Order: sequence, then C-alpha cells, then structure tokens
Amino acid sequence: GGVVVPGNAGLDAQAREERHQRWFRPYHDAIGALLDERRGVRRGKGPVLLSIHSFTPELLGERRPWPIALLYGKDARLAHAFRDELRRDGSFPVGDNQPYSVGELTDYTVPVHGIGRGLLHTAFEIRQDGIDTEAGAHAWADRIAQAFHAIDPVRM
Repeated sequence: GGVVVPGNAGLDAQAREERHQRWFRPYHDAIGALLDERRGVRRGKGPVLLSIHSFTPELLGERRPWPIALLYGKDARLAHAFRDELRRDGSFPVGDNQPYSVGELTDYTVPVHGIGRGLLHTAFEIRQDGIDTEAGAHAWADRIAQAFHAIDPVRM
C-alpha cells in the first residue's frame, strides 16, 4: 500500500471496467483455458503453474536485498523446492514470500489458477535491476530453468 499508480488514479467505474474487459479478462481467460486443456497431461496431476513477476529494488526508501523470491499460498512445496535449489550455491539471498506474500485479496493468478485448480504453484518475483538488460533476463531464465530441472516438479 501507499504507492499511487498514476495511470490508475482517478479512474471512474466505467474506465475500470473497460480496463478489466480489455486487459485482465482476456489474459486470465487464456491462462485458465490453457491450464484446463493441459489438465491430466502430467500423469493425472495437472500442469504446474509458474507465475513470474518483477519488483523494484527499493520501495519507500527501503532497499530490497533479494534478487529473487518465491511466493506461495498455503502449499509451499514447489516454492520451497525452488527456494532451496536457488540457495544451494549461497551466492545470493532468496526471499521466501518476500517482498510480498500471496493473498486472496491482493493476488489473482496463484489463488485462482494455482490454488483453485489444486495445482503445484509458485510465483517468482525477480528484482528489476537483475532483468533490466537482455543478458540479465536470460541469466535469470537460465537459473530458473536449471532449478526446474533439478527439482523435477513432475515427481512431486
């Protein structure tokens, strides 16, 4: 809280609904359709939901030390497996439900598409200064892919 998003300030109900119909609804309808289509592909367990976001290195004067963090709801299995794998070399801190945590009032993707479908899930939060170049984005994509293969969520 406490951060005003200029593009969202002062929107009336109609403008909010227009944004919802133009951006939010098609995006989440597509995610839901894909997950439903893939249900059962993973040996009856359904797909795994990985949500990837970014966060600012500093907020309201407070520096955020984690270059990456894992968020989750009530089921931490996948998030903790990723967290532990990413922490293995000890070269950087990995946040655990930091700088945010998943909540039904503040989130949508994980509660609706992950928890609501009973899927293994986690949300990655990557600090923006680590992905502000193509090389940085590729490096984090490679780390996440390596961790995915190391933990093998298909066996979870």
